[in-house]
Amino acid sequence: MNPTLRNQAEFTCFDGETIPLSSYFDDEADCSDASDEIDWEADWTDCVYDAAGFWTCADSMPQGIWSGGMQDDGSMIVMFMDDESILTININSDMSIASFQIEDDEPALYTAGTGDHDLMMDMTLEEAAPPFAVGFDGEAIQEATFECNDGTIIEFALLNDGAYDCTDEEDEPDYDEEEVSYWMCADESTYISLSSVSDGYADCEDGSDEVLTSNFDCNDGTTITLDMVSDDNMDCADGEDEPEFQEGEDMNSFYCADGSDSIYMSWVNDDYNDCEDGSDEGAGQGHGYGDYMVGAVGIAAGDLIEWNGGSLTDATSADGMDLVLSMCDSFNTIDGDEGELSAAEDCGDDVERWSFVDLAAGNVVGIEFFDADESGTLTDGDMFMITEDLETMEDWNAVRLAKGMAYADENPEVVLPGFTAALGIISMLGAALLVRKNE
Repeated sequence: MNPTLRNQAEFTCFDGETIPLSSYFDDEADCSDASDEIDWEADWTDCVYDAAGFWTCADSMPQGIWSGGMQDDGSMIVMFMDDESILTININSDMSIASFQIEDDEPALYTAGTGDHDLMMDMTLEEAAPPFAVGFDGEAIQEATFECNDGTIIEFALLNDGAYDCTDEEDEPDYDEEEVSYWMCADESTYISLSSVSDGYADCEDGSDEVLTSNFDCNDGTTITLDMVSDDNMDCADGEDEPEFQEGEDMNSFYCADGSDSIYMSWVNDDYNDCEDGSDEGAGQGHGYGDYMVGAVGIAAGDLIEWNGGSLTDATSADGMDLVLSMCDSFNTIDGDEGELSAAEDCGDDVERWSFVDLAAGNVVGIEFFDADESGTLTDGDMFMITEDLETMEDWNAVRLAKGMAYADENPEVVLPGFTAALGIISMLGAALLVRKNE
């Protein structure tokens, strides 16, 4: 325990509130500002609590060299450098992010209000959903398909089935021929491929493969002249005067759905998972029936600061979240503390939506919720299960978490590389816009 607390009966919260000393650092926020759960003797000592309900901690700054300067209009340009990258952040005078540029192996520039990402940050985060993604263990509800080069969509089962279904024939293996017949040069120094004999070019050092009047011995003891070798006519009884080929390397490739690798088309639908995600065996992409876990991403995955998705019992909670079913075009895989998480991308309108209050109360047939930490709020590690008892009016392939019209999988910490570092740098400058503590 902190030495300054040993002779006290109460703990004084940062905002002046007092609580029993027994409630200090008991893994439950008893102070309204949650300051009783900050380990002030650890590395996180330079923290400031903002009246809006935020902690900003200077030591959350990633290790590296940073520099910055204030402009005449109150805006700032901040640069952060470490061993792997250079991050340049342009901050508007109201402390919103105008843009940031990452220079590393995959340079990127993000500008507020352009492309798919809006970098304008609400200082109160009232319109932002927590940086949550979901871990999924189950079978994707959407059957896998294959898109041909011309845009035609075919059933996945038609790949590597012996029949061409795509115009360019890319749905079947395309084997390169590999010659397995050889001829010994007259000086017995080298073997050359039989197809190189009498082709008008001397491949043997002694030129014997182009002496067309010399003899070629057939297996049955007869002889023919060398000009009769490799001429597309079988002159020997066993046909050994003509090149023999077998199937070589498959020249058609299949690209795994997660983008991690490519394999031979001949390995697709062979009852063995050659892609880590199983997509070569028709494993559908996305979500479906099975088990789900809520996982935090970025700073929220750390031990100091914890997001929550609002009450699981109070339907009037302003921070309450919903479970949403959607149809989405793609999915991004994220490494989480407890395993892989997935975040949907390029999604259409909501197909179905239920509040987690209703789910926790067991009011939705086909969805069962588990409050893993029994906190009464939606937090990292909570779980739910979707079964085939769930009835929906339209097709879906993605599970999303939302707070109002803000979706967790669109939180900058989820979708933007380097954003966690940007938050750390802005925190270093004193802007109170890190993540919320539990309320």
